[in-house]
Amino acid sequence: MFTFDHMSRNLVIDIGNHSSKMFLFEGDEIVWRGQRATALAEEIPSYVHDQKFDHVIVSSVVPLSSRFIPQLNAMGKTIELSGSTHLPLKLDYETPQTLGADRIAAACGAWQLSEGNNVLVIVAGTCITYNLIDSGGTFHGGAISPGIHMRLQSMHTFTGKLPLVSAEGNSPITGKSTETSLRSGAVNGTIAELEGMIFRYSQEFPELKVMITGGDGQVLAEGLKNGIFARPELIAQGLNTILNYNVVNRLIV
Repeated sequence: MFTFDHMSRNLVIDIGNHSSKMFLFEGDEIVWRGQRATALAEEIPSYVHDQKFDHVIVSSVVPLSSRFIPQLNAMGKTIELSGSTHLPLKLDYETPQTLGADRIAAACGAWQLSEGNNVLVIVAGTCITYNLIDSGGTFHGGAISPGIHMRLQSMHTFTGKLPLVSAEGNSPITGKSTETSLRSGAVNGTIAELEGMIFRYSQEFPELKVMITGGDGQVLAEGLKNGIFARPELIAQGLNTILNYNVVNRLIV
């Protein structure tokens, strides 16, 4: 695992498709949080101007203006997560340039918390990603499948009569209406998939720790009922780990 002793104040910025989240860390502790709509992402430098920080890491799924990073760099040394960013993990992945920033960050966060064990981190958002890191700190890749909302949307879009239903609500294993049957298939089917995938990974990687994060992480963790807990801020923690790694090794200028 990666250790970091200096109590640096780090600003972590995670810009997603719909919302932008900001976290201020002192060491490994979050001391401030902020959130803005991604449509207002260009206002983030002015939004965080009153916060005091030494270093910044930015992860974004949307293009940023040429002014964005320089504005932040004037307040604290800044890096933008990309395929060329130095990581505390080794990547055993054939196309690292296509590896999503959320998967990289979640993997680094999970490894930091794994206490040197094999760890599987599941990111449950629009898609569900499975990300395997072995006890030696090597990221092996994993799998990608549709998330709960995508499953519900696709059943409505690609059929003539099935309605679009919300993921929120009663989802008994045996639905007694079309609505609850659709929700059962999406929610309980996803839980069954996770249970099967976790089992297969644990057969290959003994003493496997499992962590789950993402927008649907909490509901899925509750459905699994096997001691797997949601870690809602794992991606932010992973970004902080990546930033600390670059600071300690003097890779940020």
